[in-house]
Amino acid sequence: MKLGPFELKLSRRRARVREFGIQSVGDLLLQLESAINSSSTNRYISRAQQAAETIRKYRGQATKGNLLTKNIINTRAAFTVGRGLGYIGPEAESAFVSEFFKANRINLAYLQQLARERCFEGQALLILSEAEDRIPRVRFLSWTDTSYEVNPDPFDYSNILSIDYRVGQSDVRLRQGQFAFFKFDTRMNSYEGTPLLAGLLNSIEDLDDSLTSWRTLNSKFSRPSAYFRFETEDDAAAFQTRLATLNNGSPWQWGDSLAGAGDGTVLQIGYGPYQSMLEEIHAKAKIISGHTGVPSHYFGFADLMDNRSVADDIRDMFVVVSEVEQSEWIGGFTDLVGRAIAIYNRRTGSRLDTSTGRIDLELVSESAWQRIAEIWLPLYLDGAITLETLLAKVPGIDEVKEAAAARAEVEARGGTPRQLGAQRVERAAAQDVGGVM
Repeated sequence: MKLGPFELKLSRRRARVREFGIQSVGDLLLQLESAINSSSTNRYISRAQQAAETIRKYRGQATKGNLLTKNIINTRAAFTVGRGLGYIGPEAESAFVSEFFKANRINLAYLQQLARERCFEGQALLILSEAEDRIPRVRFLSWTDTSYEVNPDPFDYSNILSIDYRVGQSDVRLRQGQFAFFKFDTRMNSYEGTPLLAGLLNSIEDLDDSLTSWRTLNSKFSRPSAYFRFETEDDAAAFQTRLATLNNGSPWQWGDSLAGAGDGTVLQIGYGPYQSMLEEIHAKAKIISGHTGVPSHYFGFADLMDNRSVADDIRDMFVVVSEVEQSEWIGGFTDLVGRAIAIYNRRTGSRLDTSTGRIDLELVSESAWQRIAEIWLPLYLDGAITLETLLAKVPGIDEVKEAAAARAEVEARGGTPRQLGAQRVERAAAQDVGGVM
């Protein structure tokens, strides 16, 4: 079916409008009307188009916009997953989760691959299946390849009832307990994730165009035009003919000796167009950085970070963006592990708890340690919070076990963890004062 410049193809007879990455028929008609009747510069209006174009740019296969896409996505993925997954819980459950991660190779490399898929599609779907060794297996299912449809409870959007997709000529339905679904940058009542570069693909292409134009302009700057003024047109024409065969029949070039009766000068483009083009490049880079949460120096614009306060603000923003996205990954993997434990219990008759432990993503940054040292540690030393609360701010550790071990070790010396911490702080302050003196 063709509507204006668009050709819509249904992947199956019972396909719905969501397969185009649009929530309703009304949204589809409005977007088509806008694209046909207006001069909109947005060339990627559906999620399917946005995902496909992002993948092409990441692979370097698009006509333009390849320069930054891979760097942005890899950087965002690396910072989002931090140092990888950890599980904090009872010993038996921890042992199972360790085997589960090992059997499915859910390591740092896998997490970064999954985070990149999130950037492409705006969501991720992991499917659980039983295996001979009774450890459930995990498989990633691509929305770009299958156009799977998420079916939530209409009265409870957090409750996903099933997921439908098609393989060949067969319809497949996943029931509750067989999958874990992650969605990003979308409405609470929507199960259509938003690709990371949605709404930004045109700006990335514009930046590519600006850099190409800047390179062309630099080429013109490096090759100014020589101009010679003569009294008569005949003298000018004769000199022009002479230039064409000055070097043993070859044209004159810059650096060659030249003598004549005319007044010589150089014609060169003014600095205005050069500065305007540079400002446009910087403006586009700032827009891309603000939209993706990736500081501009990670994709080559270090000069935009020369202001210390601006650099600190952008760094903090990057950490906050990563932490917000981490919450969705933590929730999804907590769901995945709980469902895997349920499958294992059903196969083996075990009674592992599906809800006791928790998933942790270790995101270690300078600002995170600074907050612990300047905010949480003083609160603990003043007695405002417990040791467990303080240790919970440190990624990758079980605060309950560590607090118990710390109390046992310190009390054996005849004190408390808070007293020992205060003594260490006083010693460190005394050493600082001594160093200054």
